[in-house]
Amino acid sequence: MSETIRDERYWSERREYPRFDTELYCSLREGVAHDLTAVMMRNLSLGGCFVLSDQPLPEQSRVQLHLELPELDRRVVITAEVAWQKLGGFGSGMGVRFLEIASDDLDVLRIYLRELAKESELET
Repeated sequence: MSETIRDERYWSERREYPRFDTELYCSLREGVAHDLTAVMMRNLSLGGCFVLSDQPLPEQSRVQLHLELPELDRRVVITAEVAWQKLGGFGSGMGVRFLEIASDDLDVLRIYLRELAKESELET
């Protein structure tokens, strides 16, 4: 795999959905046997997110994300995989590509993202 594919700019040019900045705490589980770990999500879209982590998981690792959305009184569960890593220093973490999400959870995620889009428009 070329170094370009590990670069956030490479992925940003290929994203199908717009991403919105967020500071959303969520829980992440690697595979099915591990405990949930609290992490901070820095951006979010319908297709993926960026999660801060001092020790990003290897690319293609399967994960499960649990997003707590108190504004909507819901928890959204998403099966995903690590698409790329940002290693070392401040802001290290992993880009995560969503693979599976229940239709009800997808509806909730769309509502949440619409709210983030409105906030983003108000800030500009």
